[in-house]
Amino acid sequence: MKTPNVSTIQVLLIYKETNKVDAWGHVHIQENDSIHAYSDILYYDGKTKNAELIKNARLEDGNKTLYSETLRYNIRDKIGSYNSGGKLVMDSTVLTSKKANYYTNTKIVHFKENVEITDPNYRLISDTLHYLTNTKVAKFFGPTTIYNDSSTIDCVLGSYDTEKEIASFGKGTVINNAPQQLLADSLYYERFRAFGKLSSILIGWILKWK
Repeated sequence: MKTPNVSTIQVLLIYKETNKVDAWGHVHIQENDSIHAYSDILYYDGKTKNAELIKNARLEDGNKTLYSETLRYNIRDKIGSYNSGGKLVMDSTVLTSKKANYYTNTKIVHFKENVEITDPNYRLISDTLHYLTNTKVAKFFGPTTIYNDSSTIDCVLGSYDTEKEIASFGKGTVINNAPQQLLADSLYYERFRAFGKLSSILIGWILKWK
């Protein structure tokens, strides 16, 4: 039976009949040079290629680390996931949610339920969000609110380049920049340039935020 590259300082049990591996201790799975998974307990199924990592579980991929008390990593499909709460930490940005799937080949994470991004420059709350870790672009597919130091944006569908702070939102966008409040059918906004375009009742109105 071919098993993953597993190291542990306590117990490693290999069941050839069922093609399974159990491990206890400081478990470490290494995939290629960049993927490392850690936990206190491991249950690995060689047929499905699913590794269940329990207690103090984390999946590291370069500067990105996925944390949860229970993580699953499919070695064949290269997908790390959690279903009962966890977070992704990348540099100074932290993304939390109830559920997540991290696709290590594409470096894209799908977050679902109670999604929140905290960053020194902004805070974002959403229901469903896809995060492209290579470009730091967040794409959201449900009610979403973005907070920064001077304003908030409520929307349902759109994308936000968190590195360049460029936003594009669809119908039903509400911008709160006290004392102003604007309702737009669509919005394109570049925060560093303090420039944006929105279309609403006032078609083609140019928005400049400071």
